[in-house]
Amino acid sequence: MSNAFDFSRFLEVSDLCNHCRSPAGETIAKILNLLARFAKELRLDTIAETIFVLTGQEYADDDIRSVATEDHVLIDQKVTFASGDQPPNLEYFITDTAEYPRFIAYPFDHYGDKGKVAYRASLLRFIDPGRFFVQLIGETDGKMELLKKHSAFWFPAARYLKEEMACLLYDEEKRIYSRAKLACFCGNGVGLFVLVDEDRSCLSAVKNAYLIPKAIFSSPVKVFQVRLSFVRPVSEHLWATDCVQAVRNYLHNNSLEIVFTDVNVETGSGSVYADNGRNSLFDLFIKVEGVLLDIDEIASVWRRGFLGQLIPSYADGFKLVNDAVEAQTVRRFRGEREKLKYELKSKERFGDDGSIVPVEALLFFARYHHKAVILFFSKRRGAKDVAEWYTEYMRATDGMEEVAQALEEDHACFDVVPELSYIVLGSPL
Repeated sequence: MSNAFDFSRFLEVSDLCNHCRSPAGETIAKILNLLARFAKELRLDTIAETIFVLTGQEYADDDIRSVATEDHVLIDQKVTFASGDQPPNLEYFITDTAEYPRFIAYPFDHYGDKGKVAYRASLLRFIDPGRFFVQLIGETDGKMELLKKHSAFWFPAARYLKEEMACLLYDEEKRIYSRAKLACFCGNGVGLFVLVDEDRSCLSAVKNAYLIPKAIFSSPVKVFQVRLSFVRPVSEHLWATDCVQAVRNYLHNNSLEIVFTDVNVETGSGSVYADNGRNSLFDLFIKVEGVLLDIDEIASVWRRGFLGQLIPSYADGFKLVNDAVEAQTVRRFRGEREKLKYELKSKERFGDDGSIVPVEALLFFARYHHKAVILFFSKRRGAKDVAEWYTEYMRATDGMEEVAQALEEDHACFDVVPELSYIVLGSPL
């Protein structure tokens, strides 16, 4: 007979149970202990849904009951948690500064046979053709659906928040949870948050912030700040009003499809060409007088071999443009541009309102610019005609840029000019 002393009778009953638990039981026990640090009592169905949100696993009520009775008090459908003095184990959450993963969008399929890569999208926010926000629509991995589990227990983050930390933000009015990031504390229990799936900021009480489970955090952000390909402003932030209205109306469509002509995944920005499923965007460019085309950008896409997939009705003409430019048959009236610059600087032109340079001069060159483009697309032309057309296009571009610079130096006011739309916004957070 062994004389070894049997220590097992001095072990706690819960220690014996823990030793015998299955992996599933260990997971349930771990989350029950976590919940005990944040709540006094919860229903079994709430616990089950919380476990599913954190682990992606479903457990039967009987399994949860079995574990709950070992360390806590179970009465009917409610678990009353035993208090503990150990800090909570937050391994299921993001608790440090981290960048949300971004969806990888591709401008063109260079290696396959698709060429054009189109994405269904919805317009979130429109500022002007050079700045608007879209959200890509498509099959999801189901992780974002977890935010709709309203009966789950969500863990308050106020004690753990730090600047640039990812979290969930609860909207009391809409009664929804959104993925967010704390930009900064504003005092009096208020913080400035960035809603990452809308790319906008908002003020909210810090008490409305909750810890974000890693599963929800890992779903890629599909919001992009983009500009419309092939069009340009009259000057920085300065667009023709007709252009702004026409593009806004075109993009407000439930069947919107976009193609990236350029994309920066790290910053979530890029250039896109759009198709609303009803009419051609490029036809709109030609029709609306206020739209100014960027021929150099169009030609660059043509050289990459993808223009015909975006605007097949107009692609052939750009071979002539490219040939004319490369053959150096395009004349540039540099002397004329220098003369215009001299006249503007010597203040030989005065506006009716007393300004040094009239805004109407800018409108003249913008309309000249558009008419030059219309002339090219009106009918087929030979290489010589294209060279002449491109020369006129560059003259209009040069004149517009010189006048715009002079107006900027003169601190001209565009707010009283209905034909122009001038918007300046700071960079989004």
